Formats: sequence, structure tokens, C-alpha cells
Amino acid sequence: MYKQAIKSLEGIDLIIFLLDATSAYGKGDDFILRQLKGNSINILPVLNKTDSLDLPKVRKRLEEYSQAVRNEVIPVSALKGDNIQTLLEEVFLLLPEGPKYYPEEMYTNQIEQFIIAEIIREKIFFLIREEVPYGIAVLIEEIKERKNGVFYIRANIYTEKKSHKGILIGKSGSMLKKIGLQARKDIERLLQTDVYLDLWVKVLKNWREKEALIKRMGYKGW
Repeated sequence: MYKQAIKSLEGIDLIIFLLDATSAYGKGDDFILRQLKGNSINILPVLNKTDSLDLPKVRKRLEEYSQAVRNEVIPVSALKGDNIQTLLEEVFLLLPEGPKYYPEEMYTNQIEQFIIAEIIREKIFFLIREEVPYGIAVLIEEIKERKNGVFYIRANIYTEKKSHKGILIGKSGSMLKKIGLQARKDIERLLQTDVYLDLWVKVLKNWREKEALIKRMGYKGW
């Protein structure tokens, strides 16, 4: 997956390097920055979650991050929408003009299965946060419309450790129910129809090394 992430940098015009205002610049940030600077691509550092700090702390954090990345950092709050317009303006300034590749009404070129899987992953990260590392994968195994008009979606959630499986399921299945409920609402908004979401948690050691599985998930070729 790391190789695919690096490969995805080929042929792009701009990288938005997203930083977290609630924590100091660390080794992880520095590692990512070194990988990005190895390419001749414009990098736009953005400091998110500024709404979590008071103004003096935001200024101090901006100064720290600006010195670390050796570039001006744009402060934003994705939650409250603060300074997003400034970010968009900077993005437009750095992007070259090009042809219109897709119709105006088309908002993504990704297939529905991939988007649905990402919605489920989002809910997992939001609900579980630091308890489970980012070694979670979601694969949509089946989508079909039933006679009653409801879309049946079966998805496998893969984790590398048995202990993480227990966290994902929760006591008496409580966590898995929360994940399913929140994901189903967003999927129904996406598909504009009723959805029955059937989630399964499975342990698959070293799934990130399995190229065929990664390809099925839609990551291969990015």
C-alpha cells in the first residue's frame, strides 16, 4: 500500500499536506514531507483543527509548522469552515488550466463499491479512533437489489489481529451495529434508496501484502 501511495504521486499537479493543529510537528509529519519533497510537485501545507486552540496557540503552532516545513502554512478548520475559501483560492492559483475531463454533474470517477467501502472505513475511524490502527480494510462482496426495492450490501471488514476483531464487533455486537447504522445512512443518501447493510469482521494477517486483495479493493493502479 505504501508503494501504491507513492506511485499515486505520478502525474499530479498539487499536494495538500494536511497537518494537525492539536499536536506538534512530529516524526510522522517529517517522514511524509521527505517523501513528498522527492517529487517536483507543488506542496501546499494546511493546518487543520485550528478551532481546537485559542488564537495565541494557533499562532504559535503556525510558526512551529512553518519553520518545520519551510513554507507558509494555511490555517483552517474543516469542522467550522474557517478559512476554507482562502485555501481554495490558493489551490486554484497553483493548479494549471486544463481541459474538462468530466461532465459538470459528475462528482467522482470512482465506482460505487469503492465509495461505499470508504464510507464504512470512515465510520470505523470516527467511532474507534486510536483503539484500532489504520490496518483496516473494507471489501464490498455483494450488492444486489431485492424484490422489495431494498439494496442488499454485504461487506467484509478485514483486520490483521484477532484482538482488533473484538474491538470492531464490541460487546454483544454493539460497536459493529453503530458502524453499520451510521454507514447505512450515508450510503442511502449516496444511492437514494433504502439499504440493508450486512457487515462481517474477519482476521486476515498481512492483508496489505496481498496484491490481489488490494486490487479488488480498488487501490491498485492509483
